[in-house]
Amino acid sequence: MKSYPEHLQIVNTFHELGETIAAGQFLIKEYGLENLNFKGFELREKAQPEFILMTTEGLLGEPQIIRIPENTFEYPLHLMLNLLMHEMIHVSQKTKENLIEDKNEREWQAYYEMLFHKKIYSNS
Repeated sequence: MKSYPEHLQIVNTFHELGETIAAGQFLIKEYGLENLNFKGFELREKAQPEFILMTTEGLLGEPQIIRIPENTFEYPLHLMLNLLMHEMIHVSQKTKENLIEDKNEREWQAYYEMLFHKKIYSNS
C-alpha cells in the first residue's frame, strides 16, 4: 500500500482535475474497502465546513450508491477517509446476507465500528 503522503498527493491531483469520483474509487480500492454491493459514487451539492454530508442510498438488499459532495477532497483526507469507511459499512449492512433493516441500528453499528476498527492509516 502507498503511504499516506502518496495517497494525499494522488487525491489532490484528482481533485485539481475535478475527478472527485475517481478519487473516491481510488481510495476504496487502495484501502481494500471494495464490496460487491457497492454500485459506485454519485455527486451531491458542495459541502460546507460545518456540514459535510455523505449518504449510502439504495433499496435494502440491492446495490448501493454513496453520494459524496462534489468538493469532498477540499477537506482533510483523514476525515474524508473516515466518512468513506463509515459509508462502506452501511453498504455492507444493506446486503442480503447482512441486512439490518433498522436505520438507527445501522447507524449505531457503523459508529461503533468506526470507534474500534483496526486503524489502517496514519495522517503522519
